[in-house]
Amino acid sequence: MRKLLIALSTLLSINTYAQTQSVNPRKEANSPSFGLISSTTEEEYLYMSKGFKVQIESGLDNKRGYIVNNPIKFDITNYSFEYFEILRETNKSSIGYVVKATSKVWNNTYYFAIPQKNEDLLKKSFEEISKLDDNMTTAFFQSYCLIIQTKISY
Repeated sequence: MRKLLIALSTLLSINTYAQTQSVNPRKEANSPSFGLISSTTEEEYLYMSKGFKVQIESGLDNKRGYIVNNPIKFDITNYSFEYFEILRETNKSSIGYVVKATSKVWNNTYYFAIPQKNEDLLKKSFEEISKLDDNMTTAFFQSYCLIIQTKISY
């Protein structure tokens, strides 16, 4: 489990730090290609890790100043992962992802924030992800690899 989290941490860190410039600027909000990447602030992380769940479950509008892209969904064994990219409305830069992770075995749903370009917040995210059982952590890691492939290959 620890080795898997270290590998996930390494991949996320590489992805986080590798994108300091626009590789392919966004032409529209729901573009699945890599675009501008912004550092996630503490307030944005709080929205992504707590407020987004409330927003979705209550049917509320997006937080003012932000755009939520349509989710990209992966079903892996007994788990489902939906990746919602969060963009700043002003410049369409990505601040990270909210991952809605669902266990089909226990019918539990979890929300995780994956921040961009902020190592301290990324550590917080890893701490939350590490609370999952080994099977779900492995599936989470697989889904993250798939989202990276999806973003790069577009």
